[in-house]
Amino acid sequence: MRRWRRANRAVLHRALEDSPLCRPVPADADVDELFTVYDCRALRRECRRLERRYRRTHSVANRRQWVDALRHRLRVYRDKKEQYWTDCIAEHDGSSPMLWRSLSSMLARDRNVTGASGHTADGFAAFFSRKVEDVMAAQ
Repeated sequence: MRRWRRANRAVLHRALEDSPLCRPVPADADVDELFTVYDCRALRRECRRLERRYRRTHSVANRRQWVDALRHRLRVYRDKKEQYWTDCIAEHDGSSPMLWRSLSSMLARDRNVTGASGHTADGFAAFFSRKVEDVMAAQ
């Protein structure tokens, strides 16, 4: 059961606006891609429907249907993800820099993480120096 009263409406509104199902359809949209987006939405809806039925009845058969639908949905997601990256690799087959740029974004290596933690090499060395001094003083 979802707690709609506790939902952050601003976040929900942004998520709906960002959803491909709520965006205007471009004139050059690929029909196969549009059906794929709708199909994923239908899979999620079907899984939620089967989950609600199982939670209402606690039937073993209903649980089996829900689990099977969930596994199917996750398999479809995995296949789509694999297809995306296979296509991306095939698209940049002749260009190593473009291929590495795509793979770096997948591995999140394109993010700037320097200074994100606030730790420095000097601070690290000072910490261990103090630690050694404390251990030696305790003996």
